[in-house]
Amino acid sequence: MKQVITLFSFFILIGCNSNEDKAINQKKLDAYFENSSNVNLDKVTRLKYMDSVEQLIENSNYSDSLKIKNYFKIANRYFGVLEYEKYKEVTTKILEISKSNKDSLNIARAEYYLGDYYFSTSKNDSAYYYYLEAEKKRKVEKLRLIMLSGDWIPVQLPKRMKQIFGNSRMISLGGATEASIWSIAYEINPDYVYEKSIPY
Repeated sequence: MKQVITLFSFFILIGCNSNEDKAINQKKLDAYFENSSNVNLDKVTRLKYMDSVEQLIENSNYSDSLKIKNYFKIANRYFGVLEYEKYKEVTTKILEISKSNKDSLNIARAEYYLGDYYFSTSKNDSAYYYYLEAEKKRKVEKLRLIMLSGDWIPVQLPKRMKQIFGNSRMISLGGATEASIWSIAYEINPDYVYEKSIPY
């Protein structure tokens, strides 16, 4: 029985120390973030705080979403003091974590940040590439419903739209006066092969 109590006490102490460590790390992180954006400090001092924040994030056992959030904050600070290579390095970390989690929203945001990096370093071809990639992902993420109407909808259109927009819902609308008054709605199945027309 004493062994069980001792073991239980040991786990409680470890749990308390773990929570205390997290609280201490968060306080350090908050202080470093504040000092890294303090314009009254010289650039060298601010960079030391930024580097410390980056190390704290790197060595923390934070969830990936919290790491990404903090990495974006520190990337913005590096960009603000024109440390473009550090900005790119942190943004690349964000992109790697986001890709491993299939987090398309943060992938798009990181790609946009890389576009900013290449634009700021006068590499416009690469900037254009990353801006375009980010914009493609943003558009796809936002589009949930596609409404189509008119005299005739091309039968190949639903498959093509699925390729571009993923799982957005598609609805064919129609009525007595075509697009001015819709009284009929038909949900389009992009996986179905429509031979002659798409109903509405």
